Amino acid sequence: MSRLRPVLAASVAAALALLPIASGATTQDAPVLAFPAPVDPQSWELPEWQTTDDYRAIPGVDWNDPERQAAKPIRAAMIFGDFQDRDFVVTEPAGSDVFGVDQEWADRVPGFDGPVANPIVGGVAREDVGEFYTDLIVNEPSEINNFHTVNEYWLEDSYGLIGVEATPFGPYRMSGKEHEYGLGGSDAGGGANQCPQGDTCGSGSLPLVGGFAGGFDTELIQAAAADTTTGMVFNAEDYDFRWLVHAGYDESGTWQEFGEMMFDGPEAVTDRFGPPAPVRSELGMCDSACPNAAATRYVDWTSWAASEGIWSHAVPGVSSTQGENDGSAVFAHELSHIFGVLDNYNNPYGTPVRRSYTGPWAMLSRGAFNGPGGAHTRWQIPAVQGASMGSHHMLRNKIRLGFTPPHEVLTVDARALAVTGPVAADIFPRAYPLAPITGDVGLHGMVINLGRDRSPSCSTAQDHTCDGGGYDNYTVEVVDQMGHDSYTPDHGVLIAKNKTGVDLGPFMWAIDAHPEDINTVTGVGEHEGREVYDFIRPDGTRAAISLGDARQLADALFHAGTGDDVVNTWVDDANRLQFYVLTTEHDADDPMSIGSYRVAVRSLDGHGPIDPATTITSTGDTTVPMGEVVTLEFDLANLGITDISRLSVDTDLEARLPHEYVEVAALGGTTVQVHVGLAEGNTGAHGVTLTATSELTGEAVTDTATVIVTDDGAAGPTLPGLALVLPALPAGWLAVRRRA
Repeated sequence: MSRLRPVLAASVAAALALLPIASGATTQDAPVLAFPAPVDPQSWELPEWQTTDDYRAIPGVDWNDPERQAAKPIRAAMIFGDFQDRDFVVTEPAGSDVFGVDQEWADRVPGFDGPVANPIVGGVAREDVGEFYTDLIVNEPSEINNFHTVNEYWLEDSYGLIGVEATPFGPYRMSGKEHEYGLGGSDAGGGANQCPQGDTCGSGSLPLVGGFAGGFDTELIQAAAADTTTGMVFNAEDYDFRWLVHAGYDESGTWQEFGEMMFDGPEAVTDRFGPPAPVRSELGMCDSACPNAAATRYVDWTSWAASEGIWSHAVPGVSSTQGENDGSAVFAHELSHIFGVLDNYNNPYGTPVRRSYTGPWAMLSRGAFNGPGGAHTRWQIPAVQGASMGSHHMLRNKIRLGFTPPHEVLTVDARALAVTGPVAADIFPRAYPLAPITGDVGLHGMVINLGRDRSPSCSTAQDHTCDGGGYDNYTVEVVDQMGHDSYTPDHGVLIAKNKTGVDLGPFMWAIDAHPEDINTVTGVGEHEGREVYDFIRPDGTRAAISLGDARQLADALFHAGTGDDVVNTWVDDANRLQFYVLTTEHDADDPMSIGSYRVAVRSLDGHGPIDPATTITSTGDTTVPMGEVVTLEFDLANLGITDISRLSVDTDLEARLPHEYVEVAALGGTTVQVHVGLAEGNTGAHGVTLTATSELTGEAVTDTATVIVTDDGAAGPTLPGLALVLPALPAGWLAVRRRA
């Protein structure tokens, strides 16, 4: 039996104790291969995370340029009215209004980085209020409005067809108090049971008109009638519509911020936000002993001061009503109603809860709340953050309004796809104008007519994602974060179901690429790991984003290629359709990138009498050093009908496919790539087999390339410091041999 000398054995044991642990328990990180980034990574953000720096100009187009203005803009009479107990907030000193927050409130609201008191701009003379707001909202790009106006919005959204000019009238003093017009239900907003006795809430001094808060509307229009008529006579121009602007706040922008976000419950509302002191001091002036809370349009309570404001509204073809805290996006939203297009949004806090219909992607939905800082900044006066940069109208409404001409839309019959095979198209972002404004000719979207929506029935009371059924078509459009769409949450492909008839919501329903509750995820891209929630309540608990909130659709867009959480296809089994997002030209690092996408749609029920005939050929074998990545190419050719091929790869190397689906055109072909490499392991030859499976027939073709991994430049594992840790050993120890 052989053995080492005792001294030698002890020395070696001591030395080995100091050596690095074997690979199975190493403390060093495993090598990581540097694969190319995904072609179109998942990259959404919440509106409250955005700032004014997120604005991106439309390449080559400036809608504020005098030469870009509409030949004959529509004209608005912008009429201003204040109340017996409320002057325009901007006439007061900066920061002096009752509506303001403290830093503790600001710290509980993600992304809030704005002034904490109103007005931001103060000291405007009463006689100058009309000119101040007309310039701010409509006529004059300036530092105050970040050089963006509602005129710019409509020119951009309509591709130059519609511009807006406004002439101010007033202000006129209303005969009643603010709460007489703002409390009372309907579009007045607040609850009628908190109207002080002796006052007439919900109608002012005049009766309701057409079910709307006609008291304010009718009284203000009548007060300005002589002046607007004189203006038309002297200017020889008619006014196409009226924007009515009241002193104070639109209840939509205050009910939450000065309700549940500020107070733990209705009993906690302070006197500061209760009925005004003159009302409080008179015994019996309130039905419920003058509580400081009142009902609102969405929920059971908010502060009385928040509830007394008028809720913005419109009378189609006639006028719309807004408050001082309403940004240009609200004016654009209400003007859409004047044009005859109605609302397409839900009550995010209703019971039962229902998913947002089109969320931040549509002007007639919650795109009207878009802008730096998000929805929780919409109480600020003047409005230069949330609701200052509204989204474009979605394709269904752009077609209806005549903004997107027929030659910019590819119309497909869903049933015909079973005969023609798949249809693919390149689509430009909706904010980017095509010829003759730019030199680009192409499409702004696709319409796939269903004939009949075959979706199974569902219950909106039991399933908050139920779309209600009865849709006429799908639209496919592209959103890129440029122009007024800069403040949408993402870039990508927007797929939606639409009704072409009466605007009874939901008449547009965005397909959500990520239907999971957004509270269960964290931010991606530049917001990697950022926590998602609505706000922190006064008691320190977090309020989740409601399942009905528009922000649940922040990650709704489809992207091209592959990557973590990238969704590139949508299947509607009931209507026998599959949509694909194939490629993109979007480049987030290039401000001049136009960001078009190539999309496709096919029938699940066939493709006609001609099959695709796809072949695949590797372009050659290659060599790659250990630890590096090499790109292989395979040629796909097709002698039949246009095909959509689904790619997969089989290899013992690490591999990445830039695309999962590729279009192989009829009588044409394409080259696809596979990125492979080996961080550690066996050198030598490795096979890489690419399979292309036809989405139309299910038939698969394969080819294999050989990749030789070399150890060039790759150092093998070492035992660092071995010479230093070995103790002095007896001379001649290496010559120890087996004893007899």
